[in-house]
Amino acid sequence: MELIKAKFKMDFFPDDVEIDGFTYGNTWNGWAIPYFTFENAQKLIPIFEGYLSYDVDQDAFKYLDPVHMNPEDTEIYESLDIDGNKFYSVGGMSFCWDRV
Repeated sequence: MELIKAKFKMDFFPDDVEIDGFTYGNTWNGWAIPYFTFENAQKLIPIFEGYLSYDVDQDAFKYLDPVHMNPEDTEIYESLDIDGNKFYSVGGMSFCWDRV
């Protein structure tokens, strides 16, 4: 399988915000599974208003669920090497991503 360029958003994003990423075209519970470059994954941090951060030591994006606010339930999205390129599947199998 080959990665395909695509744009992604979630229903609470402002209308003019779409994040560039990649996908294999598969889904999780009907939702898109995106892969973002580091630069594009960083664009998610202000959208998630303090619940998403980047940990440089772990090379991972971390999401703290605002409903439960339990640090033990923090989701960790480590970097993935795909064909020699680094990607992050932030919320890839837990967020309700739409492929635009």
